[in-house]
Amino acid sequence: MDDVAHLLVRCLQAEGVEYVPGIPGEENTRFVDALNGSGIRYILVRHEQTATAIRCRSVLSPTPRRSARP
Repeated sequence: MDDVAHLLVRCLQAEGVEYVPGIPGEENTRFVDALNGSGIRYILVRHEQTATAIRCRSVLSPTPRRSARP
């Protein structure tokens, strides 16, 4: 049986998400591990504002790409 992290990754895949920006930590270690092998790229950022900028750029670009919210 999958845990919540794997369920969340499957939901993101079903929505067509291509990448997830974020900062790994003890709170989301299982989620980051669940992304391995899923085809969803995890983009490591140093600050939450960078993750927000990545998200905004993906939404506002002429050819939008699907990303999860930071």
